[in-house]
Amino acid sequence: MSNQDHLEYLESLGFEARPHMRKGENLHQIPSPSAPITPNPAPEAAKPWLFVLDHASQSNPEALSLFEKMLGALKLSVQDVQTTFASDSESVDAALKSYAGYKVCILMGDSLSASISTNIFTTHSPAECLANAAFKRPIWDVLQQAQATL
Repeated sequence: MSNQDHLEYLESLGFEARPHMRKGENLHQIPSPSAPITPNPAPEAAKPWLFVLDHASQSNPEALSLFEKMLGALKLSVQDVQTTFASDSESVDAALKSYAGYKVCILMGDSLSASISTNIFTTHSPAECLANAAFKRPIWDVLQQAQATL
């Protein structure tokens, strides 16, 4: 993701642009995802990030676009991470077994939990964030905590 994508996401969280930029300067709108985000097949070479999103985010193009912006703020893209969707703790546990090589897992959805707790971070989903803007800061805090573990 480009620096512009990173800045746009930070502005969507309510942070000011960097001091050398005026708010909104040279920032462009990120279009809706060109292709739907689908669960990645279990990789041969594991990627360090695993994101498990709730099903409400899977069916919401705006939520998927916000998820891409969140990744951009971490200087990641959809291709840099493993992404899957779950609806309950059983499907989360199945995903954790399928993507066993992850270094950090982010469960994004209030209804998601896992039976293990090593390097698992839980936060609100992009769909929940769209419904309640107050979730932006807690999501960003969790993403930064997770990144610090790598």
